[in-house]
Amino acid sequence: IGDPRDTNTSEDFAALLKEYTECSRETGQYASFIVFIHTPIDLERETTVKDFEHIYWSLLNTTSRLDEMEWPTHIPNDPMENTWEFCFHNESYFVYCATPAHVNRQSRHFSCMMLALTPRWVLQGIMSSEKRSRKLKNLIRQRLAAYDKAPIHPSLKDYGQKDNYEWQQYFLRDDETIPSKCPFSRIIKYL
Repeated sequence: IGDPRDTNTSEDFAALLKEYTECSRETGQYASFIVFIHTPIDLERETTVKDFEHIYWSLLNTTSRLDEMEWPTHIPNDPMENTWEFCFHNESYFVYCATPAHVNRQSRHFSCMMLALTPRWVLQGIMSSEKRSRKLKNLIRQRLAAYDKAPIHPSLKDYGQKDNYEWQQYFLRDDETIPSKCPFSRIIKYL
């Protein structure tokens, strides 16, 4: 999609995400939607991780406002609840972000701004076995420890865990800091 600072980019992203949501269950049990975002040279070279974080949340906020469907009733509106997650077109998603500004957290580094959206139903399938879930989580942590220059981020917890907030995992900073509150502000539509 286009430059994330351009308002038309949210419209393009919303249209693509709607289209993906409608066909995602036909794409396989490990489906994810990867979005490559045009990152002009000035954005790539002059933007900090925190600046990209602001751009990321701005993109999610403006895209959410374009959603034609209501927020799913089983997902809380408040991101400070441990079962909240980003939703679009009545589907809940884990929304990973990588940027060219990430240096210490190589697992979050990519040559352009990139999003990977994984539907909750995919993650539930992967995590359906406690033994398999634990093994996968340990493997991921081992790889992060070997790959990243920064320690494993304290926000990486399990969905639904009492002290877990999914939004904190979507955009990990290059250090261990966490925003004091969720930058997502969905406008609740009233009938």
